[in-house]
Amino acid sequence: TSAALSFALMLLANHKNVQVGDLVQKIAQKLQVLFQDQIVDEMVTVLGDLHRKPTYNNLQEMKYLERAIKESLRLYPSVHFISRKLGEDFVTCNGLKLPKSTITHLHIYDLHHNPDIYPDPEKFDPERFRPENSQKRHPFAYL
Repeated sequence: TSAALSFALMLLANHKNVQVGDLVQKIAQKLQVLFQDQIVDEMVTVLGDLHRKPTYNNLQEMKYLERAIKESLRLYPSVHFISRKLGEDFVTCNGLKLPKSTITHLHIYDLHHNPDIYPDPEKFDPERFRPENSQKRHPFAYL
């Protein structure tokens, strides 16, 4: 969505260490030298020529870019909550009984900012989504 893209661009602009930078090769090279910019490094490695439009396969290779986008969506989810109607009776982990047809809400923002799941949850840290850093996390801890 446009909101998700806006937040991603804002975070990249405020975090020079992961900033995409300008697509003009000369500026990208300067950013590489100044910031050791991980996304620019990845783009140079995958694309070779920064003036070339990436293909779908190129985008699949850009794992750091993917982690940066996931982290921006974790901090600023495009959907703040989801609702579901229970198909059967359900007992929560603390013993609360919810009858069938109860409408429940899952607050994605709260889930994504839970310090038990994401230490230092307000920090923009794309490294959270490296495979070795997310293996122990429940698959639905990130929506």
